[in-house]
Amino acid sequence: MAEEAQEPKHFKTYKEKAKRLLDDESKVKSLIDVATDKITAIMNNSAKMNEFSDHVRLAIRMIRAYISGDYREIPWRTLVVLVAGIIYFVTPLDLIPDFIPAMGFVDDISVIFWIFRSFADDLDKYKAWESSIVTPQ
Repeated sequence: MAEEAQEPKHFKTYKEKAKRLLDDESKVKSLIDVATDKITAIMNNSAKMNEFSDHVRLAIRMIRAYISGDYREIPWRTLVVLVAGIIYFVTPLDLIPDFIPAMGFVDDISVIFWIFRSFADDLDKYKAWESSIVTPQ
């Protein structure tokens, strides 16, 4: 089991928003669309950005699989934190506003990496499930 890192102090608000958002599938889908667009816009060739992008994309796939009913083995707490992380990621005015050159995504990156460290077991289980359903060509 991964050691759980301490939750960022300002993250509680995003978890509350995530809990409310999860009651509306269309809003979750809209959030996913915004996150996908944002990650595409900030991608570059650096290894850290690629790892960050991979984490966000994995979270998006996991949330999609949950709302479609394909994968329900996500603990509620993990789902709430993943959605809260996506909300934090797409919110332009967070701890460090995204429009500040070179610094605007530092907090987004740190929150996403915190989530992936804290919920590594759940994410690994999802990745294993995801690879088991992919049919070889």
